[in-house]
Amino acid sequence: MHAWGLPYIATLTGIKQVYPGRFEWGWVLKLINDEGVTIANGVPTILYNLLYHPDSPKYDLSKLKFIVGGSALPRGLLKEARRRGIHVFRALA
Repeated sequence: MHAWGLPYIATLTGIKQVYPGRFEWGWVLKLINDEGVTIANGVPTILYNLLYHPDSPKYDLSKLKFIVGGSALPRGLLKEARRRGIHVFRALA
């Protein structure tokens, strides 16, 4: 996902970047909350893990914009993301 150029664009424009260091989903949710993350990108599995982790309901994800790519986004996953207030965008190659 990082091959999309987002880290380069963010660096060139001075946008703050937050990298979790590990994909333990409770930690990632806490990091999103604590650091005020508003844009994230990844494959549908990452979005799934953010939405369905047991800690997920504790966090307000409504300010998050998620750019999804790499594989098809299941309709049910999109529906749940929208229900939680996440704006989902599809990246096209």
